[in-house]
Amino acid sequence: MMNLELDHFLNEVPSGWHHLVKSAHNRILEVDPEYRIRQIKEKFGTLRYYYEPSRSTATIEIDRIIKVAEIVSSVVCQDCGSLDGKMTKDNHLLG
Repeated sequence: MMNLELDHFLNEVPSGWHHLVKSAHNRILEVDPEYRIRQIKEKFGTLRYYYEPSRSTATIEIDRIIKVAEIVSSVVCQDCGSLDGKMTKDNHLLG
């Protein structure tokens, strides 16, 4: 998968999650180098990562990688990427 395509999707998620998306993408490439990203976004305060595998045998492992990234996103600040506490855009602590 070309980095240009990943860069396009990075523009769709908060900058504090870019490291999560890049890490998930790189791990997925190890499992399925030909997978395609369909959509990456924030929904209800967590990361959503939609994809199309090039082979069905990769689905379970890719789903696991994405699930971990989605769970981690629930405790990572969307703006700065900090694990110290999730912040809103106006720097209020969510919890």
